[in-house]
Amino acid sequence: MEKQRVGSLSIFAIVISLAILSFVSCVIAEIKKVKRKDVKLQNELCYLPESHAFGFGIAAIVSLVVAHTLTNLLICSNFFPSLCSSSSSRKKPTSPPLPPSTSVSSSSASKKKPSVPALLLLLLFSWASFGLAVVLLGGATSMSATQPFGKGWLDGKCYVVKDGIYAGAGVLTLVSNAAALGSAAVTVRKAQAEQGRRVHAQTVLGL
Repeated sequence: MEKQRVGSLSIFAIVISLAILSFVSCVIAEIKKVKRKDVKLQNELCYLPESHAFGFGIAAIVSLVVAHTLTNLLICSNFFPSLCSSSSSRKKPTSPPLPPSTSVSSSSASKKKPSVPALLLLLLFSWASFGLAVVLLGGATSMSATQPFGKGWLDGKCYVVKDGIYAGAGVLTLVSNAAALGSAAVTVRKAQAEQGRRVHAQTVLGL
């Protein structure tokens, strides 16, 4: 149990670091994005150079995706162990049936478990924020790349990222990771509580 707790805390630390990195990258990209005055015109053709926001946008997307993936893997391994565990772990012998006294205590304790609908709503909110952040970051980062003469970004026209797009995406990254971490924290505590009850039950049976 102690190893699992240390592993969960390590994942939490990594996810928080990646979330901060993604947010900071969004803020820097907002500052470094191309301005309208940087657009160069030649007859009816336009040209827009690549800005530093392109690299920071890529960093923000990668950090967000990795953090979201780690958090959801942690949730899956604790809340849906039968789906996320390896085949070898499924072959482990099941614990012996609990005595009546232990069963009663387990059923009473199960009433204190977090409701599944609440966790699902939190996860859906996290995924919605994540999806919107990826869309905003993807579009803005694509526009921050070089837009050559005659090609532009779309239909031969050059586009400039509007003010606040990167900043808004940064806020969404924090919201998405906060919701996912909240769900992960609940599932980890639930899994540790269940494991503690199993250990207690096996101790009682051993006596």
